[in-house]
Amino acid sequence: MLVKISKRMIMGYIIFLCVFMVSCAPQLNLAKTTVSKLPHDCKPFQKKLYVKEITGIKLSHFDGLSSVNNVIDLLDLRKTICTSISQTNIFELSDLESCDFILIPFVYTNKYTQGLVGEMIFELEVLYKLIEKKSDKIIWESRINSTATKTVIDALIGPTRSRLALEATLKENSEKLVNEMAKIKLPKE
Repeated sequence: MLVKISKRMIMGYIIFLCVFMVSCAPQLNLAKTTVSKLPHDCKPFQKKLYVKEITGIKLSHFDGLSSVNNVIDLLDLRKTICTSISQTNIFELSDLESCDFILIPFVYTNKYTQGLVGEMIFELEVLYKLIEKKSDKIIWESRINSTATKTVIDALIGPTRSRLALEATLKENSEKLVNEMAKIKLPKE
């Protein structure tokens, strides 16, 4: 007995598969975005640091899939920064009232592009400013760029591939941040 397959059934099946694939996209793995060790020749500052809420440009392009959360969320970036600082012990994280220094991140570029043959490319550029709280002076300032590209070889499913690119971009940015912060000359008390 042959079953007559209508166009409506085929479209329903395709929509079901698309929704299933998108809903199965993995969430951000914070462990893959953070840094856990300082460069070998650096020591922690033993000062308290507050990381301000991140401001700046939100995602500039994502082909309508932002509902999948495959964007460089400013909260994900803040979590990555705080976790990296905490794990490396470069500074002790604290609240605004008791801190010695304030780190202000400002996102300049937060861009997603899709290249040829399924490449997923994330670009992130953040201006970081370290301010001494008691003098209100900028002690250090740096613009840190990071980019990651993932292809079909890395992950066959698009949302997974974009999540891997996001994680790699956040990790690169946090590594550069910690490495540059480790070289800062803090003012003497």
